[in-house]
Amino acid sequence: MPIGLVSLLCGLYLLILPGVPPDYESWKLCNDMPGLGLPYPTPDPTTGQWHPFALQRNLQFLSNYLQTAQGIRLTRSSSAQSIPNATSTLISWDTIVYDTTSGPSNLDGVFWDSGTPTDIIIPSTGTYGIAASANFNTSSIGLRSLTILGNSGTTTIAFDRNDAPSGGDTTVVHTVGFYKLSKGTVVTVGVLQTSLGSLNLNASTLNFISIHRLGN
Repeated sequence: MPIGLVSLLCGLYLLILPGVPPDYESWKLCNDMPGLGLPYPTPDPTTGQWHPFALQRNLQFLSNYLQTAQGIRLTRSSSAQSIPNATSTLISWDTIVYDTTSGPSNLDGVFWDSGTPTDIIIPSTGTYGIAASANFNTSSIGLRSLTILGNSGTTTIAFDRNDAPSGGDTTVVHTVGFYKLSKGTVVTVGVLQTSLGSLNLNASTLNFISIHRLGN
């Protein structure tokens, strides 16, 4: 398992049960992970109880980790996107929620350029966690699918599909995958719908892709 992912999971482990201390051996295993160095929490000196405040340093570490990890989150939320019937179509992103590689702390490059809004360019080789979601407008006909694609569409990283709801409600499809990607790899998200006519992706933050580098 990539070191970055193990470190993050270790940090989460030390946070999931406020009021219950982690056993020392588990903490020691996590603390030995490179770049982690989480302090072993201590009980409240007055009450002797394990208070959530005792874990605050670990929470701060996780917050710092997520803010500095190489990653991006994009949405299609400024306007709707029309998806033709029975035609695989790439989501054209229009809003950056964050991009940790755009600015003075640039690691190797920038994930996304509005000039090619469907494409996300992997800035450095490593193992990435990728989550994506699509929010289709109301229809009770057909199916909806979502595919995370790598290597300019030649590799399927993750896939999911839903049948349209019988009540004609909106449909949200989401999926997540982990994959080793090389620097310069193009990642896209394709959607498909079979409502017998064009169907919009609603202008919504439920249309998103989130990519984070987890390790080598």
